[in-house]
Amino acid sequence: MLTDTISPALSRLQAGTTKVEFIYKPYTTWPYPRDTPHFTTSSESPTATSSSPFRIAVLDSSFNPPTLAHRALALLPAAASSSEARLLLLSVRNADKIPRTGDASSEQRIQMMVRLAREVDAAVGLIDAPAFVHKAQRLRTALPAQAQLAFVQGIDTLERFFASRYYGDGSPEAMHAALRRFFTPDGDDARVICARRSIKLSGSQEESMALVAAQGWVQAGRITIVDIDKELQTFSSSEVRAKVRAKDDSWRLMVPKDIEEYIEEQSLYLDLTSVTSCCELVESQSR
Repeated sequence: MLTDTISPALSRLQAGTTKVEFIYKPYTTWPYPRDTPHFTTSSESPTATSSSPFRIAVLDSSFNPPTLAHRALALLPAAASSSEARLLLLSVRNADKIPRTGDASSEQRIQMMVRLAREVDAAVGLIDAPAFVHKAQRLRTALPAQAQLAFVQGIDTLERFFASRYYGDGSPEAMHAALRRFFTPDGDDARVICARRSIKLSGSQEESMALVAAQGWVQAGRITIVDIDKELQTFSSSEVRAKVRAKDDSWRLMVPKDIEEYIEEQSLYLDLTSVTSCCELVESQSR
């Protein structure tokens, strides 16, 4: 049962005994793409035989809750060919988003992620790492050597990706050193697929400023800027939560049907007094 898998995985991450946990896999040979040749023995699960490089599209988010925009991002191609797999990733230590009372718990978010994963043919993973550069390093140790990571994100996340405060001593030099390791083939060999979003960025920043900072890596082919449906660009999890609390039923048009049903089943985002396990997890790590 899925609930029997989630709680022990969260406990291991909280205790620091593991750094990455895969909660759900859409097919037996994941993370290899579905079209990868494999063999099966009587005593073993199917095992991939190809040593060719392949991409894994990683959608890292708080999934609080997953929206139709998340689904559109998850379905963005990570490679020109069909040789790719997908991963929905939840960090128990987000560098920016501290859980608040009234949010969905870690377990509830994971349950919603699995519902979305079944729709987009993705795996679900948990990771103990605050920033993308750390996530790339830890995922590479948990995945086959030939896997190439492509992190899918919105332009608002790209803005934070190029903010030096998230790197080392907070200096531009520390950021550039970390990004070189993240992007270059002799480092983590990762890529970013960035979708434009019709939302206001933090402070006085504009979308163009994030793009200027990213330009060198765009030209190097390490960052790809793409578009999703203009209406979906406006969808955000925070707006869904606000609409649920305000009893504005238009939130139902912003999430996949399975997520709508789960939010109703669990009465999510209505009780502002509950303290979630996700909050407790972050607080315990900050002590």
